[in-house]
This record gives sequence, C-alpha cells and structure tokens, in this order.
Amino acid sequence: MALFNIGIVGCGRILNAHLKGYKILREAGLDNFRITALCSRDRDNALRFRKRGEGPPPFTPLGRAEGDPLACEPMYVTDVNDDVSIGVYTDYHEMIDRGDIDAVDICAALPAHHEIALYALKSGKHVVVEKPIALTVRMARAMTGAAEDMGLVLCVAESARYGMALRAQKWAVEQGLIGDVQMVLMGGVGMGRWSPDRVLANTPWRHDKIQGGGGVSIDLGVHMFNRAEHVGGLIDSLSAVTAVFEPKRKLYDDEGLQPVGEVDCNVDDAFMAVGRFANGAIGQFSYTSAGHGPGFQVPGGMIVYGSKGSMQEGRLVLDDGTSHDVQNRFKAEAPEPLIRKFFPHGIEYSFALEKLDFLQAIEENGNPEMHGRQGLRDLAVAYTVLESAVAGRAVRVQEVESGEVEEYQREINAHYGF
Repeated sequence: MALFNIGIVGCGRILNAHLKGYKILREAGLDNFRITALCSRDRDNALRFRKRGEGPPPFTPLGRAEGDPLACEPMYVTDVNDDVSIGVYTDYHEMIDRGDIDAVDICAALPAHHEIALYALKSGKHVVVEKPIALTVRMARAMTGAAEDMGLVLCVAESARYGMALRAQKWAVEQGLIGDVQMVLMGGVGMGRWSPDRVLANTPWRHDKIQGGGGVSIDLGVHMFNRAEHVGGLIDSLSAVTAVFEPKRKLYDDEGLQPVGEVDCNVDDAFMAVGRFANGAIGQFSYTSAGHGPGFQVPGGMIVYGSKGSMQEGRLVLDDGTSHDVQNRFKAEAPEPLIRKFFPHGIEYSFALEKLDFLQAIEENGNPEMHGRQGLRDLAVAYTVLESAVAGRAVRVQEVESGEVEEYQREINAHYGF
C-alpha cells in the first residue's frame, strides 16, 4: 500500500473540520496518508494547527449551529498523525517544490484556488480543493484541463454531497418513490448571526467581486445547485435577478459583539432564479444574506415534488396517504453494498468521506465522485444566475459552462490574466 504525503495550503477556521475528517479516517484504520506540511501566508496561523499544546491559541469558532463546520472544535495535525515531521511554510511554491509532497489540500480563500491548484497540478501533485472549485468558470476549466493532461486527481471538497440526507434523497428518487420529479424548491431569507448586514464568516473577500466572484449566488449557490442536480437532474436553463441590499457590511470582533470596521459589498447578497431541468421539471431557487427581521428557510433545505408524492423536511409524503422518514427508509431498504459504498467503516462525517473519496481515487488511479468536472459544473450553474441577471434573459447552463456567455465574469478574468 502506497503512502501519500499531503500538504495543506490555507489555515483558517474551516481547517478544523477538514482535520477532524482526516482524524476519523485514521481512527477507522486508513493508514495510507500522512499530513506532512502546513502553509499559510501568516506563519502563526499554520502554527495554530500543527501540534496540540503548542503555538498560538486556536481561532474562536464562528458558527454556533450543530454541524456547522465553522463551529468545529479545535483540531491539530498531531491529532491525525504524530509520527512524522510537519513542515510549516509561508509560500506554497516552496511547500509544493519539496520532493516528498504527493498531494495538496487547498483550504485557502477562493481568490487563490486556481493559482495554487494549477501550480500543484503542473508540479505533478494531486489536488483536493475547497468549494467553489475556482473564482470563475474559465479558471475552473483551466484546472480540470491541467489535471486531465497530467493524469492527476482533482477533487472538490463539496461536503454536502457525501451526507446521509442527500444520499437518501437521491436513492428515493431513483427508486421512483415520488414518481417523476416535477418541481424543486430551495432557498431562504437570512443567515442567522450574519444577517442582515454583517461580514459573512468575518471574511471580507466574500463581498468583493474581484476576490469572491459573486455573493451568495456563488458562495451558497454551488452547494444549492449540486444538491438540486444530484436529486432532480441536470438544469438546462435559469432566469434570474440579483440585488445588493446591504452595500455596507459590518465587521465585528471574534466574539461578535463589538463592531471593528466596515466593508463595501459589491456582489449580490440576494438572488432569485427560476429554472427548467432537462427532464422537464421546473425549479425555484433563491437566497439572501440580508433580510431584516426573522429569517426563513425552505423546510429541510429542499422540497422535491413528484408525480406520486413529495419529499420535504426529511419525509416522503406519498399520494397513497403514507408518510415515511427518508433516511430511515434508505437505511432499511437500500442494498447493503450501497450503504457500505457510501458510508465505509460506518463513517457518516461528510468531511471524512470527501477525503476518503480523494485518497481512494489516487490509490485506484480513478476519478473521485466530486471530480473537477463536477466542480466545474456546479460553478457554471451558479454563475448562470449572475450571467442571466446581467443579460436580462434566460441563460442555458451550457452557454456558461462552455464559456460562450461570460459577460459578468469578464472583469474578474481580465484582472487575473485569464
């Protein structure tokens, strides 16, 4: 069994959830990898994650909801492996150029995804990158092309893809339990502590077009459309409108109590889109991180209506008058080999499963489920929202995925020389 050495680039709060995933894999007996390097422009940030009991104190968790990765408890590389030396770098080029790195895990902010990934791939390293895959569709195409040219694995860390809820929903639709999919509804108003006008996750780049691409349409849209297409089928076209309701966002201290600054927001903090699926179904998708007053979420995050019933709030509600818990039915009726495939060793933590997908693809010289082309697709659907809003018409996803329509993205690509 080959042993893969992994270097991590980007040491922000989300790294806790990723390290927890790696730790769960080691505890389950997976012994074919070691994390041997950390890279952050701020050396102290890398030292926060290297060894338990050493370095600066951990970041204050930002999330509060159970299961929120930004609320994950502090984790350290030595929690994953304490039998190797762990290098610390402030330049990813230097880390990647060292001879004993086989794979690069990119947890850095979105503006750096394409630069780090392209350098790593062209240096012969496998890559797993946080969602969204890249800042623009053109950049994502460059990344997928480089991976394919080099014969390397490119995986996108879309954690929601590996969760029990989505697996069960996909299975229920494939079994025909609700008949033919007719409508998919997703969306919400407000994002808890970040609404109506706080800087999302204390990261100002999320509100700047050149650094974040879009606003909630991209940051949340890739999650939303990955789920929608996985369950409902491919989306053919979208017609959308966007808005910036809060052009000034407030930045608070780590405790979230005292304002410490203000950030300009020039990307959407609200979007609404209606779409048509290739199979004839229709969809309604919306989200806003603004919204004064109580928030609203589509129950369960997604409602799917079919010709024989619907799925909502984790339940199948069928035309015969019966109601079933989707996950319980999946666990009871899905073939055991399928359950083991999706949740090997009984692991259900999505960050662990995405890392396992990546590592297995490397070992088997194959494609992970969330391969680069899937990440490209998710980004293209999300950008179809913005391109439609600019064009003032319905836009087909294929127009955006191919690069035929990219008016909204033109400024970003020009800034980065793409």
